Amino acid sequence: MQTLEGTIREARPGDVGELCEAALALYARLGELGFLFKADEKNIKKDIENRLDSKFLKIYIYEERNRLAGFINLSIIKGNSNFEGTGLSGFINELFVKEEFRGKKIGAALMEKAFEFFSAKSVRRVQVHSVVSNGGAIRFYKNQGFKEDYISFIKILE
Repeated sequence: MQTLEGTIREARPGDVGELCEAALALYARLGELGFLFKADEKNIKKDIENRLDSKFLKIYIYEERNRLAGFINLSIIKGNSNFEGTGLSGFINELFVKEEFRGKKIGAALMEKAFEFFSAKSVRRVQVHSVVSNGGAIRFYKNQGFKEDYISFIKILE
């Protein structure tokens, strides 16, 4: 196993193109695993731009040798008052490490940065979703302390 050689930092406006490219690669991979929704480059770019100056939306980049090796996309929302433990909820919307950088614990480092961000904002509950056929991601999230909570079903109507 290789060791970490890069740094984690907040995304900046100059990162939008490279982040968009990485997000499209993520969604292409998810599509191969059976994810039903198709990525829209224009909407991904707009979403990334909207997150750059937000208190409750954040993207962190893992950079190695001045190259984006991976990223994590986070959001915080006010909790649902119908459930126990209301307050703020954290969401890991996307976590991606480029294939050539995998196996170096970059995902774990990005996850640690996410937990720091959420803790600083007094978030006590963090949620992440995975395509059911993505066994590697599911094992990773379980190793990070996540527990399975519910199953979501989707039907596309013609």
